Amino acid sequence: VDFADIVRAVRFSACGRLLAVGGEDRQISILLPQQGLSKVLALRCLAGVRCLAWSPNAHFLASGGEDNQVCVWDVIAGSIAFTLPKAADWICAVALSSDGQWLASCGFGRNEVQLDPLDD
Repeated sequence: VDFADIVRAVRFSACGRLLAVGGEDRQISILLPQQGLSKVLALRCLAGVRCLAWSPNAHFLASGGEDNQVCVWDVIAGSIAFTLPKAADWICAVALSSDGQWLASCGFGRNEVQLDPLDD
């Protein structure tokens, strides 16, 4: 599958049925691996995407990147569920805990990890 610009992040959902791809084209593509990587959803971002993380049930997808912000997407609705306050620099990693209770993130040039609780 070809993309409009450089791909920076790929992440399978826990069940393996969905593949999220993001990069410099400021878009997250949700693909179906079992159907030849057909695109089922495109989520438009404000800047390049550097990292992705799925919730355990694949209902939500966290993204971070060059807009200095973590976005949590409601994949079913195809829209942003919520965002975290902007960081000082690009977001380089995001992770959702396996119990769905925590969101961890870190940025370039920072020597710390931000841990945020998630509401049910």
